[in-house]
Amino acid sequence: MATTKTTEEGRLEFKHGHLAGQTGLAFAFGMGEAGEGHTTTVVHLLTGGADCLACVRTSESSFKDAETEINDHEDAITCLAANRISVGVVPTTTTTTTKKNNLEKPGEDNKTKDSGKGGMTDLFATGSEDGFVKLYSFPDAMFEANAARFELPVRCVDFAPDGRTLAAGGDDQGVRLVRCAVAEKRGSEEGERDVSCEVLRTLRTVGRSTKTVRFDPEGDYVAAVSSCGVLQVWNSKTGEQCLTKKQSAPKFDSSSPHCCHVSWHPEGIQLAVPGPSGEVAFLERLSWEEEFVLPSSADGEKEGHRAACTCVEISPNGLYAASAALDRRVVVWRLSDQKPIASRSADSVVCNLRWHPTDNALCLTDDEGSISTWEGPVASDMPHPAAVAAEEGEEEGA
Repeated sequence: MATTKTTEEGRLEFKHGHLAGQTGLAFAFGMGEAGEGHTTTVVHLLTGGADCLACVRTSESSFKDAETEINDHEDAITCLAANRISVGVVPTTTTTTTKKNNLEKPGEDNKTKDSGKGGMTDLFATGSEDGFVKLYSFPDAMFEANAARFELPVRCVDFAPDGRTLAAGGDDQGVRLVRCAVAEKRGSEEGERDVSCEVLRTLRTVGRSTKTVRFDPEGDYVAAVSSCGVLQVWNSKTGEQCLTKKQSAPKFDSSSPHCCHVSWHPEGIQLAVPGPSGEVAFLERLSWEEEFVLPSSADGEKEGHRAACTCVEISPNGLYAASAALDRRVVVWRLSDQKPIASRSADSVVCNLRWHPTDNALCLTDDEGSISTWEGPVASDMPHPAAVAAEEGEEEGA
């Protein structure tokens, strides 16, 4: 994948993406031809921002250029989410991988495979300060339905692993869980469909505004952080509140582009929460007790953050985490010993970041609406951040 290079001083270079403000960021998965009857997973980056535009970007331009632009909202887009559902076809890639100690290693010609177990994207959602959550088809980016209508601005959206349940929150009280039903139109051309949405339940929130919301990988729990720094976790099936913890996260104004993005471990065993002093706390699933902390500079970690964290994201294989903070730095951590292994600085505050699903790379946005790709945040002699242990019965080198 093409990259955004860092300077000798270890600074990230950002390119214009949207106007200054909160910027939504999500990956979507399409299917492409790989020759000889094979298919390959094609990764797209979705972004949305204060210019009211939602953009579909491709890796061919390092995600800098928009392949498709949508301008349906009347106010700033604050958040995006893309689903991933089974389509009955397991995509493969034509690239090969090498394994050592059952972990795939990065290399110039041996990127990790996408097994297709997560499926393809057929819907993505946008949330806006105009109060609407809108659904679009993917990859053609056609409007499908209004998933929800809020009185006040929407600040966060996320799809459950089933690809048909959506969580949305914002300046209105409560996080809404919405069921998105998709059915083929009778008597219509192939591919035409009806999308209808129904609110399943509203989860009661604490605080004036919900800044972030994330489903766990099993879809059993929903975590959210309010503008006053309160962390809440609910059972998504029953609506039962499992945790309310004050002063867990930084306090940011409702309209601030900084959102306290939380992250679940890919196996669902932990929830990572950005802290008000630069630390990142990892809470154990079910007990919700703190297991360990990625320390801040105030805790004695020289390379730790020096100000409140804005976001954290755990790598696809659960070995690493990337965090950003108001100190305008991004730090990559090895979770086995809670040690920083790489860091970069930026000219503005990074307010959103995502690990690339298959490459050793991070995609980031800052509060100026700009976009960057940091390739190689994990050193080549360490396990690839998207590699997983070989499945039982899989032959070595297969």
